[in-house]
Amino acid sequence: MSKPEIHSSSVVAPEARLGTNVKIGPFCTVGPDAELGDGVELLSHVAVAGRTSIGARTKIFPFASIGHQPQDLKFKGEPSTLSIGRTVARFSPTAMSGTIAGSATTSCFRIT
Repeated sequence: MSKPEIHSSSVVAPEARLGTNVKIGPFCTVGPDAELGDGVELLSHVAVAGRTSIGARTKIFPFASIGHQPQDLKFKGEPSTLSIGRTVARFSPTAMSGTIAGSATTSCFRIT
């Protein structure tokens, strides 16, 4: 088991749950309710917020916005989650948490 590698310019909340062999590149932020599975790699400029779970061996490319509040105008701050399975997320991806109007959960298993 190896400890996560976190670039000195990144900010990771102490409460965030990080698996083994996680790599967090420069200028990333990881919020307190985030969970990164084993072998997750955030290349650079990736922002992970909210109640977000990212599956093992997922690779997220630069300028991603993951787990922030949805763009649904009916959203009023109620608890919601985002779950991402093993994938490769490229080209400035955005994935938001769910809303109460749906199931309050968004599940993504392939973002490219």
